[in-house]
Amino acid sequence: MWDIPADLEMGMSTTDQPWGCLNSSSNITSKPSRNSSSHPRAPVEVVSSAQVNFLRHFKRFDTVEDFSDHHYVSKGNASKQHSKTWVKKVQVDWKIFLENNLPETISVRACESRMYLMRAVIIGAEGTPYHDGLFFFDIHFPDNYPSVPPMVHYHSGGLRINPNLYSSGKVCLSLLGTWNGNPREQWLPQESTMLQLLVSIQALILNQKPYFNEPAYERTKGTPSGEAYSKVYSENVYISSLRTMVYGMRKPPKHFEEFVRSHYFERAHDILKAANGYIDGAPVCSIVKGTSQVESMKFRTEVAVFMKTVVDEFVKLGVNELEDIPEQPPAGIPEVIDKKNKGKSILNYQPWWFPNFSSKRTSARANFKRFDSVQHFSDHHYVSKGNASKQHSRYWANKIQADWKILEKDLPETIFVRACESRMDLMRAVIIGAEGTPYHDGLFFLDIHFPDTYPSVAPMVHYHSGGLTINPNLYNSGHVCLSLLGTWYGNTRENWLPQESTMLLVSIQGLILNRKPYYNEPFVGWTKWTPLGEPFSKDGAPVGSIVKGTSQGGSMKFRTEVAVFMKTVVDEFVVFYI
Repeated sequence: MWDIPADLEMGMSTTDQPWGCLNSSSNITSKPSRNSSSHPRAPVEVVSSAQVNFLRHFKRFDTVEDFSDHHYVSKGNASKQHSKTWVKKVQVDWKIFLENNLPETISVRACESRMYLMRAVIIGAEGTPYHDGLFFFDIHFPDNYPSVPPMVHYHSGGLRINPNLYSSGKVCLSLLGTWNGNPREQWLPQESTMLQLLVSIQALILNQKPYFNEPAYERTKGTPSGEAYSKVYSENVYISSLRTMVYGMRKPPKHFEEFVRSHYFERAHDILKAANGYIDGAPVCSIVKGTSQVESMKFRTEVAVFMKTVVDEFVKLGVNELEDIPEQPPAGIPEVIDKKNKGKSILNYQPWWFPNFSSKRTSARANFKRFDSVQHFSDHHYVSKGNASKQHSRYWANKIQADWKILEKDLPETIFVRACESRMDLMRAVIIGAEGTPYHDGLFFLDIHFPDTYPSVAPMVHYHSGGLTINPNLYNSGHVCLSLLGTWYGNTRENWLPQESTMLLVSIQGLILNRKPYYNEPFVGWTKWTPLGEPFSKDGAPVGSIVKGTSQGGSMKFRTEVAVFMKTVVDEFVVFYI
């Protein structure tokens, strides 16, 4: 099964030439290109001196004036007076450990006006599935620091790239007190430093085999089954790392905008060389081709497809010689021909039922705000649970308004929200199903109600099911089953935390509308990746992939049902577009 990753632009090419038409002779053994005469190649070493100079003079540690986009910006104010012990400890972290001892792959910016805020970026190390990527962390020093560890939030972009880095931004590490470890692994007020914390994240989390970061799997390290699962996990991590690169280039964090552009400008050719190596079968974490171990076709296809999006972002940065993209798929990946359409490739052919999208509708979608307020919600599921004249507490209103601001600023591109001005207790959200999942391209609506006791209790959420059960966590009655909502039993950290919980919609998108919803059912979760569980999960059909003609075909039942119901779907498309 070929699962196509989210946020990609379908434009898969196949030629013996690698992506970007780069000179692949260095460290990579490539096949002769059929099109070498028509596609000139640029030397890998050519990088603009402006970007090189910027990176050379970019201070690994420096101070800035403000952090308006910082995750913890609302947790304090600039005028607050901290204790001398607190100030001294933070200054020691600044001067002694960070300013003088940061490794070359970690850069930090501290805030002068708000000493309790800090931001760090870690460059993924070579030999790991995170190589060449940029991973950002927002840091907050509480009032009782260093008696307690700092708080750390990872800029995830809604992606889970590591067992210790949640899509919500949570960082799971003994040193932070977010995981149980032995006493020497935990925060020691008299010994632990910010330098130690950042280096630990780099070495212990962003490592070569992140699969084994999961405690339940650590004991399988070195075993054939454990190493096989680790390899598959690292392949998926690399694809997510590519997505993280695109997310960072499109939305670089404040005070690192030029650093992000220059970093990827300088490393674009190296990233493309590595991707080409993987496409030709090299193991993940290695850019050397021709090894006896060949990677899975699924991984090679995913890299090939998503590199189109990555290359587009590199071109926007001004990287030379990347515009000339080959027009056929990479070598070793079969091009699928539609025999019913005069031999044209189905990768670029629009089937008969694919409508010509109206430019006006495309423009309307582009201008549609991800967050906005409306006057009323007469069809809202919870409209009868309150009234517009009811007076809520100031604390409740402040919390709702704070949530609005967070949503207005931080919603991902696949989630849209409308809040009600006259009824602040009502909200509606829609989530776009992600590519690579059986929900791809669908719209999933949720009605939300904030009780009088919010945020002491979680909001209430109703799913617009249409009478259908499409997920073990989404009932046909509209009930949403999730620990964060208190509608399912989870550990303490998975439940609603009044002072912390905000990323409810991202959790629904990442934990419920995921690639393999079969395993959302607790009683079958243990069968994941086993010969027993996988056939039931996919039912023999390459759901989540739009590439036809794989050796593993969908069941006849599935293929027939798709063919029959697409007639109804097409009829609705016609109403919209024709």
